[in-house]
Amino acid sequence: MNGGAINDGIINASGAFNGNIVNQGVGDFNVTGNLTGNGTFTNNGTATLDVNSGTFSGVTTLTNNSTAAAGVNIAGGAAVSANAVVNNAGATLINSGLLTSTVGTSNAGTLTNNLGGAINGGLTNTGTATNLAGGTLDTLTNNAGTTTNTGLVTGTTTIGGGTVINNAAGVLTGLVTVNGGTLDNNAGAFANGGVTIAAAGTATNAGTINLGAVNAGNFTNENLGVVNGGLTNTGTATNLTGGTLDTLTNNAGTTTNTGLVAGTTTIGGGTVINNAAGVLTGLTTVNAGLLDNNAGAFANGGVAIAAAGTATNAGTINLGVVNAGNFTNENLGAVNGGLTNTGTATNLTGGTLDTLTNNAGTTTNTGLVAGTTTIGGGTVINNAAGVLTGLVTVNNGTLTSTGTLSNGLTNSAIANIAGTLNGPVSNLAAGTFNLTGATTGNGAFSNAGAFNANGTSITGLTSFTNAGTMTMAGATTIGATTFNNAGTMTQTNGIVGDVVTVNGNVVNTGATYGFDTAIDNPAGQADRLVVNGDFTGTFNVAFAETGGVATLATPGDTLVIDVNGATSTAAVGSVTGLTTGIFVLNDFRQIGNDWFVHTALNLAPLGGVVGSIATSQNLVNSAVNSPTRALVANQTAEPDSCAPGTYTRIIGGGARASATTSSAGSTSAPSEVVTLYTGAQLGIDYGCFDIGESGANINIGAVGGFNLGSTSQNQLLPMIGQLQSAHTFQSQYAGLYATYSKGKFAAELQGVYDTSRFNLNSMVAGTPFVADNAFDTRRFTISGSVSYAHALTDAISLIPTAGFSYSRTTADDIAVIDPASLGTLRFDPMTNIVGFAGATIAKVVAQPSETSAVQAFATAKVFNDFGGPTIVTYLPAGGGGPTQTATTNLGLYGEVSAGLTYFKVLEGANGQPRELTANIRADASFSDRLLGGRLTAQLRLQF
Repeated sequence: MNGGAINDGIINASGAFNGNIVNQGVGDFNVTGNLTGNGTFTNNGTATLDVNSGTFSGVTTLTNNSTAAAGVNIAGGAAVSANAVVNNAGATLINSGLLTSTVGTSNAGTLTNNLGGAINGGLTNTGTATNLAGGTLDTLTNNAGTTTNTGLVTGTTTIGGGTVINNAAGVLTGLVTVNGGTLDNNAGAFANGGVTIAAAGTATNAGTINLGAVNAGNFTNENLGVVNGGLTNTGTATNLTGGTLDTLTNNAGTTTNTGLVAGTTTIGGGTVINNAAGVLTGLTTVNAGLLDNNAGAFANGGVAIAAAGTATNAGTINLGVVNAGNFTNENLGAVNGGLTNTGTATNLTGGTLDTLTNNAGTTTNTGLVAGTTTIGGGTVINNAAGVLTGLVTVNNGTLTSTGTLSNGLTNSAIANIAGTLNGPVSNLAAGTFNLTGATTGNGAFSNAGAFNANGTSITGLTSFTNAGTMTMAGATTIGATTFNNAGTMTQTNGIVGDVVTVNGNVVNTGATYGFDTAIDNPAGQADRLVVNGDFTGTFNVAFAETGGVATLATPGDTLVIDVNGATSTAAVGSVTGLTTGIFVLNDFRQIGNDWFVHTALNLAPLGGVVGSIATSQNLVNSAVNSPTRALVANQTAEPDSCAPGTYTRIIGGGARASATTSSAGSTSAPSEVVTLYTGAQLGIDYGCFDIGESGANINIGAVGGFNLGSTSQNQLLPMIGQLQSAHTFQSQYAGLYATYSKGKFAAELQGVYDTSRFNLNSMVAGTPFVADNAFDTRRFTISGSVSYAHALTDAISLIPTAGFSYSRTTADDIAVIDPASLGTLRFDPMTNIVGFAGATIAKVVAQPSETSAVQAFATAKVFNDFGGPTIVTYLPAGGGGPTQTATTNLGLYGEVSAGLTYFKVLEGANGQPRELTANIRADASFSDRLLGGRLTAQLRLQF
């Protein structure tokens, strides 16, 4: 038939039917055999196209607009082929045969592909399509509406919108792509293809996907759902209880698992949440993103976390965690197989790690490590609630603990410890152990490295053995039954006042203790070791003075080691670092059970200075105040006459004198000085003779003069060095005297005031002790004597004599250098009360004429200074109280003299002298403190 047709009735056709065909109204177009066409076929109204048998082919476009229950019906065994098949909205197409379309079949109405039906060329659905069991689609594209499949899709399935439901018997063979809409694999199968879900797509699976799922949208693997080939997620994925993923790769987005991942899990980004019923069976690798094991389990695999990865665990990980990123083991989290960390790890309260190995990074623990802890690098922080149950070994890196170590510690690196430290502790030679807070233990502590503590305590130990270096500060306590020290314990940190208390017996084996001292403090301060037990063995001490040379107010003892046990038999070896100056000495000594720094004055240099001053004063005084009666006698005066007279005296001599200086708390020190001196004296008097012809003579006069001299000292001081002093002095004086004689009796009285200036220069071991070129003394002396002459023969007489001398001297202060300003020496007023007694034997040896005579004499006397010692008070520069010293005087000494006196009567006219008396005398003084000599030349003229 040619020219096409419009059918409102019934057409039964086979053969050829050319042109366009419009089947409308209630038309019924039946294909009863093979039918070919070359135009379009349009089915409108409620018309029907029934292809009951044969083949309907050649149609360019088959369009179904019919609202009939079966607008197009292709029976089983029949076939329809067209360039395009369009089933519009409201229309129904039922295929039980073969529907072939070159450009595909599009459905916006209702399409059912029945058992035995096959649609080739692809189905594109925006309506309602059903592929029943036994039906076959070569491809499926669903852009809207719903496609329900219980048959077979042999090729790809593409979902751009709407819903594709793949029911239990349904098989989607090729790749399924969900660009939009929803794929609901409701117990269906994916024979040879996987699923790709784009960002706008959604898929659920309760069946089997054989070649994996790639999800960038929303994917839910439901109960009984199986994804062979694994899930790769960058969107939102959920594996529900009963669901199984072969493997899981999460590169972005979130995957939530309460089902089973049978193989590996790899996280390259995003988040994987493994909830309570979830099981990750294989190795889980977190290269980036987050793993949140929220009470889930890791059946046969561990977790490896890369540097960019993060994981939290509140469930169970069976084969351990290797972390280079961030890992948190939360409350109820358990890591069997242990944690190996090189990143940042946290074990929270309630979390349990089987073991812990930290090779880099930081692990913070407030939970429980049930086994050993090994630190090969990085830091482990065990907080107050944290418990490390097994042996802790620190090979490198740092352990910081304020919690509990239950079974010992071996440290070769750095351990900062407070809290509980039970079990044996070994701080090896390379280790540094910092006691950062109060710590209790119950084992033995062995230190061969560095142990540092500042103001804290470690108690409860059975023993503490030190062979390393312990640096202690503040108030620190060590509680151990026995403290064995063969190493160093030092408190030297530049701060005085540290106190280390050892509650136990201390056994020393060549130990060294270091202490800061502030002996230059007026109170005297030092670090202290308190031993509440016995103190035995041998030990050394190294002091570090924080100030300068000691300036204690009063030499005394500063407690350093306080031993409260019954036995203190320790012997000290070397003692170093005690500051010892020229004037101030420190030594370390035991007093009772305790050990002290004993501070005392080195009195030898002081005795040299005081001795030089006192000796020169006394020697010159004895020369200046020697009796003058021999120079005022008048042998030719007229009775009851008065006349003036004058005399001059020149002296020179030297002496070696020794003295002893003492002070409470210091060792007395002898000193020896050599004094050389010379001087001149002039006297003028007025006398009356044979007063009232009674034979009594009285002279009253004035005297003045000067003396020059020097003193030196060269003395070796044990452990200090050579003491060398070279002082010079110059004195001048003036005074009054009076003499009385009658017959064989004579008496005299003299008062003199003198001032002296010393140039002091004292050196010890080449270091100045005192250097003062303007040291002045002021002295007043009153002296007197009586004698009585006995004529033994006409030419020989014996003259017993006795006398006294009283002097009071005041002096300037002297600054002690040693070598910097150390303090001041202040002299108390010096009092000398000298008494003497002796006798002179004289003989006229020549009378050249009746007007002259020469007399030889010899004298022996005994002198004793009844005055007290010279008191010098040391006033420390540091502001401490005074320290008083005492230097002995010359004491008891003897003197022998010998000389000649020449007497001549002169003319005496016209105011000329009428008598001349000249005298020369040599004196020698001696005792156990004095050995000296003096030569005196005198001349008197009586007018």
